[in-house]
This record gives sequence, structure tokens and C-alpha cells, in this order.
Amino acid sequence: MQHTHITEQMVIDEFVKIGFNEAIASDIANRYYHNEISYQDLLIIKMELKGDISDVKNELKSDIVAVRNELKSDIVAVRNELKSDITAVRNELKGDITLLNVKVDNLDKNNKWLFGLSFAIWLTTIGGFIALFFK
Repeated sequence: MQHTHITEQMVIDEFVKIGFNEAIASDIANRYYHNEISYQDLLIIKMELKGDISDVKNELKSDIVAVRNELKSDIVAVRNELKSDITAVRNELKGDITLLNVKVDNLDKNNKWLFGLSFAIWLTTIGGFIALFFK
């Protein structure tokens, strides 16, 4: 079994990676490396890690709240745009429906006029045939 030799600098680097101040990391690594670390030192490490975790947690909470508020405002903006677009389309359709109703009414009037004219021509033609027939 091969043993890896751990240097004091490796211990310092690991403490710095997890967020320790360089000076504190150096002090704790030195005591750890020379087997002089105490229970009190471990409690200090624990407290510092708790503080760092609390800071990260609070930062994440504030970021989440900011993103949530931004999303809410974006959703409200999109909703308002959609409402105005729907209202515009609805008004445009109402105008088109009114125009179509006018055209249908005009077409209906024209059809009645054409039917009346055709009926009059038909009556005149029938009357002409009857007059020729009884002559």
C-alpha cells in the first residue's frame, strides 16, 4: 500500500479552497501538520464554516427573491401586452364584422331588388304571351 505524503502547503491549499482566510488557513494547517490542533481549533473551524454557509444561504435567498420579482414583473408585462393585443384584435374583428353585416345587408337589398325586377320582367313576358295568345 502506497502512502501519499501530505505537505503543509497542501493542507493550506485545501483550507483556502473551502473558503478560509489565507492567514487562518496557514495557522491551522501549521498546527494540523505538527499535530498541535486542539478541540477549540476544530470548533473555530466549525463556526467559520457555519458563518460561510449562512452567508452563502442568505446570498442565495436574496438572489432567488430578486429573480422571482424579476420573473413576476416580466410575467405581468407579457400579460399586459397580450391583453392589449387581444383587445386590439377583438376591436379589429368587431369592425370587420360590422363591415360584413353592412355588405350582407346591401347584398340582401340588391337580391330583393333583382328578384323584384326579375319578377316584373317575368310578369311582363307572361302578360305579353297572354296578350298575343288572346289576340
